[in-house]
Amino acid sequence: ENASDSATGWSAWSAQAADNARQRYAARQQRLSKNTNEATNLEQPTIQSRIQAALARAKLLNPALLLLDVQKDLVDITPGLKKNRIMENMADVLKTARRRKANVIHITASVRPDFLDLPKDNPLWDGLRKKRQLIIGTKGAAIDRRVKPKKNELVLNKTCVDPFLTTNLDQALQNADANTIILVGLWTNYVVEATARALKPSVTSLPF
Repeated sequence: ENASDSATGWSAWSAQAADNARQRYAARQQRLSKNTNEATNLEQPTIQSRIQAALARAKLLNPALLLLDVQKDLVDITPGLKKNRIMENMADVLKTARRRKANVIHITASVRPDFLDLPKDNPLWDGLRKKRQLIIGTKGAAIDRRVKPKKNELVLNKTCVDPFLTTNLDQALQNADANTIILVGLWTNYVVEATARALKPSVTSLPF
């Protein structure tokens, strides 16, 4: 039996039933909107919360903090550092690692004045040659003062992107018995990624 005859949609309902249905619909849409906003906030943690979460996980393991190529020449040409408080965040990570007595290793990328120890025909390094940057002993090759090494912290110098290729980093990590590595650097798609890819499968990496 066709109870509503030719009427459709809201007009097929009684006035009271239609009002009740509209109220339920509006309440549901409000709940869905609230849940979506909460989910979005959960999916976008702050830098500080990521740092604290990673360090909390590392506390249960035997961590080593690697600060990768945080040198003045590279700091000066890296965009967005001030806006995103990158150096301040690095300093916070280093401070926390030291307080928790984690192993701290500083990696630099410094070269001879004649650049004979660099790969040839590499666009990344060619730019350094032309600008005469990251030369051993210069102010530009020095580690940024905000993450300056302490006397008891190991500093290893490399002459390529991957720090495992031209240093004894692997031996240093074995000596420290490190099974969790916290990676901190300026250029995620270069040295941070290269280091993470080169780590042994048994080692957990926590990149920033």
